[in-house]
Amino acid sequence: MNEMRLKHKCLVIVLFAAFWFPMTCGASEIVVDHDLTVRLSPGGKHLEVVDRLRLPKTLPPDAVLRLNAGFTLAAGHGLQAAGVKRDLVTYRLPPGAGGKTFVLRYRGAPRGIDAPTRLGDMPRGLIDPDGVFLDGASGWFPWLPGSLQTFRLCIDAPAGWRVVSQGGLTRDGKAFVWREAHPQEDIYLLADHYAFYQRPGEVVMQTYLLHDNAVLARRYLDASAHYVNFYSKLLGDYPYAKFAVVENRWQTGYGMPSFTLLGSRVLRLPFILHSSLPHEILHDWWGNGVYVDYREGNWSEGLTAYLSDYLLRERKGQGAAYRRGVLERFTNFAADGRDVPLARFVSRHGESSQAVGYGKSLMLFHQVRRRLGDGAFFSALRHFYAKWKFRHAAFGDLIAAFEQAGGESLADWVDPLLHGTGAPWLMLGQTRLEKVAGGGYWLSVRAREKQAGTAYPLLVPVRISFADGHSETRQIELAGGMGEARFRFERRPVAVAVDPEFQLFRRLDPSEKPSSLGRLFGASRQLLVLPSAALEDLPAWRKLAKQWQRRYQNVELVSDKAIQDLPDDAAVWLLGWDNRFLSEAKRRAGVDDADVRRRERIALVKLDADNRRPPLGFIGAQDAKSIGLLERKLPHYSSYGELVFDLPGVTNRKKRRLPVMHSALMREL
Repeated sequence: MNEMRLKHKCLVIVLFAAFWFPMTCGASEIVVDHDLTVRLSPGGKHLEVVDRLRLPKTLPPDAVLRLNAGFTLAAGHGLQAAGVKRDLVTYRLPPGAGGKTFVLRYRGAPRGIDAPTRLGDMPRGLIDPDGVFLDGASGWFPWLPGSLQTFRLCIDAPAGWRVVSQGGLTRDGKAFVWREAHPQEDIYLLADHYAFYQRPGEVVMQTYLLHDNAVLARRYLDASAHYVNFYSKLLGDYPYAKFAVVENRWQTGYGMPSFTLLGSRVLRLPFILHSSLPHEILHDWWGNGVYVDYREGNWSEGLTAYLSDYLLRERKGQGAAYRRGVLERFTNFAADGRDVPLARFVSRHGESSQAVGYGKSLMLFHQVRRRLGDGAFFSALRHFYAKWKFRHAAFGDLIAAFEQAGGESLADWVDPLLHGTGAPWLMLGQTRLEKVAGGGYWLSVRAREKQAGTAYPLLVPVRISFADGHSETRQIELAGGMGEARFRFERRPVAVAVDPEFQLFRRLDPSEKPSSLGRLFGASRQLLVLPSAALEDLPAWRKLAKQWQRRYQNVELVSDKAIQDLPDDAAVWLLGWDNRFLSEAKRRAGVDDADVRRRERIALVKLDADNRRPPLGFIGAQDAKSIGLLERKLPHYSSYGELVFDLPGVTNRKKRRLPVMHSALMREL
């Protein structure tokens, strides 16, 4: 990672996320102003820059500037080179530099930007005949560590090219001029042969596509305008002059200030418009509007996920299902000592970190909202945004805003999530129903936590159901891990359920977890059973196993002819239509002869629905292309238990969540 800038970048589809984080700042932000004139020479893979750099009056005593070592800096600026580290030259500022203006002229090609990011093939930076991508990590502009930037960026690009950066755009002859007066963590410079589309308004909507596509552009312009308007009403005015969707030749999903960089295939996925696009737009409030002070963890990802991915599902009546999925992911991937305190979460680097930084954090905000009510919750967010816009804020600053809006301390139950690990594990205890002389009933319900270690103070929702199908929700307060409540009803209750809507952050009881792909992926041991008879497909199955081993670190591989029976102490995947254990897939997972007859037309995934047994899944596929596509796709269907894909494109036709067949937190009376 480059010391200069570890910048917030969020993968759209929530497949994974990468971050280059800014250095955290203290109470006062240091702002450097740049007046940059740039001549791009993509064919020669270099650029020429003049930066009229204005430093703030107050500087740290050890203030330096850093610039990529591939540039030749013209003399006469008064700076002294003091060493090279990670392809960045450190320049010492002369005494009394505070408040001064330096005119720096440099040219060349940034060094070390060709290395691929951990997201895949896209390099860290790029200047070539097909496009330009530069950010602070490439060291393309002089950077004072710990500072924010304001800028005017005037770019002379080749004919037929367009340039993208933050802020508002004007033209000066043939040059593109971007201005951003709000302090920024970075300065971006993108250029390509873009087809440009725009929708005027108080906030300008833009699309930059690699090829003309007016229909696709209009979809994104309209959807972007809708969500910018929605979140402006909810949280406060959108912080930038424009929002742009920029197409990338690499399959990325980055969220930058005032624009998102989406890969060509990502851009054309139909669900992106109303799932991931609002997530990236919302990051212009959280992460690119209010910056994250990472010394207390990354609050931005959980809050963004809650107000976009979750809230939009809640508005469709799917909130409980979404919350259950979040808790299921945490239980599958982060329970049993695999999580970290939220105050230590910085970025996603695997399934367990995502389950904490997105899921655990999301549930914390949900519980704050339930405790405060919608009015105080959203009022707190509006005040937090107005106070901290274009400044760095920590988790504690956000919690303080909630406490002020609600008029109470939240420390008793927020602190264990911020600074502790683990999760409550609820158990339904004794229930007792008594008929009252003269009419009515008393219902006594006990609940307790059964996790080892710290007990969490909880208000546990309890749903009491009646014979006519109606129900009422009451609460049991748990103190010291235990609680009991007595409820009076005029009619006879017939069933009781503890937190059936998954309102609390908690570990799911094994009996609450439906059979799902995530249950297999998150098992302590996954055994992939290869079909020894399918010789042509074996290399593709082995490649699938190798990729899953990298992702989950719990995968073992065995041939179906090397074992006599399936183990009962592991999650088992039966791979391929010709697997010797196909009869087990038929008996336990419901694979039938009709499925087998369709093997030339479909790829199939079916799981054993009985959640009391070790999980078993079957993947029916053949040919290397289909298997390879499933290897990449299936981890993103982790909450489902049955999937059907049409061949040859492996296009999903059916996805089904399996029901919970047994739950220890539900009881008939």
